[in-house]
Parts: sequence; structure tokens; C-alpha cells
Amino acid sequence: MPIFAYQSLNSTSSTRHGISASNSQGFTIDTHNRIAQNSDNWMLSMPTAEGVEPHLPIQGPAELVRSAPVGTMDKVVKQGKKVPKVDDKRFLRMVEGKARQAHQHIYREFQGSCDVLVYGELDGSNSEWSSMQQNAGSLFAASSVQRACNCFSIHTHNANSITYLGEGRAGLRSRVTA
Repeated sequence: MPIFAYQSLNSTSSTRHGISASNSQGFTIDTHNRIAQNSDNWMLSMPTAEGVEPHLPIQGPAELVRSAPVGTMDKVVKQGKKVPKVDDKRFLRMVEGKARQAHQHIYREFQGSCDVLVYGELDGSNSEWSSMQQNAGSLFAASSVQRACNCFSIHTHNANSITYLGEGRAGLRSRVTA
């Protein structure tokens, strides 16, 4: 049975599909603050290894790490303009790390690799997101519609297990036969 995972980045309705369309979204800030306010200050982080295929299991104990406090993702005023506290480079590293973490959590939970990892509201064909292929899996397909919030990306480690069926207004369609 194929293992499928979905993650939405809550991007803006920007016609630019780069990192800033996701980093500056109000729902991302609100979600972080709600989670940080209503949870412990610590979380378990699974071991990951850069340079290794993200779907491969990494052995080792989880690490107890401090959660980012409320306000970490907020915007600040710089030169009269509201900008995220977290710059796009750091935000990208956070998303890459979450992708690797997702693969490790899935492996531990289901004793198998994630066949398909789909990102909603992320245009994987945009060059600013190219490093996601080393962290989420190879880019199988991406929709690059007008607004960033309507884009989707399909990542996989086994393109032979997916059949592309098409693209519509609401996303991508594919069949997984892993």
C-alpha cells in the first residue's frame, strides 16, 4: 500500500511563487503562535542526515529541542515596511528540515518510506524552492498557476510508482501504484 503525505504551506495570493509568498503569510504566523502558546517548550526532533536521500531511515535517538517561542514568525517594521522576522533563507531551512522530519516520522510510524509527499501552496518548479528536491524527494510534478496559494508540488523517491493524470484549477492529479 502506498504511503502518501500532504503539507500545506499557507502561501499568499501573490503572483510571485518564491519563498516570500509562504514566509509572509498571516496564517503561518497565527498557526505558529497558537501552537507555541498551547504546547510545551520542547519537542522531539528525529535524526536526519543532509546529503542522504530524505526517504531513507536514519537510525538514532530523537533529540529534545526547544520549540520556537510565540512571536518568532511575526513581522517587524523595517524602513517603514512590514517584513518577516525570519528571513527567506532561514524560512527555507525550516521547511527543508520539516520535510526531512516528515520522512523520518512516517518511516517510524508506518515502517515504510513515504512514496509521495505533496506540498500544497508551493510551486516546486520555482527556482527558489529547488533545494526541496534534496529534502522532500525528487520533484515529480508542479502546478504553476497564477497565484502561489493555488500551486501544488508532488515529490517522490520513486517516479515509476506514479502516473501523472493532469492538472486542473484545484491542483494536480496522479495515481500512485507503489
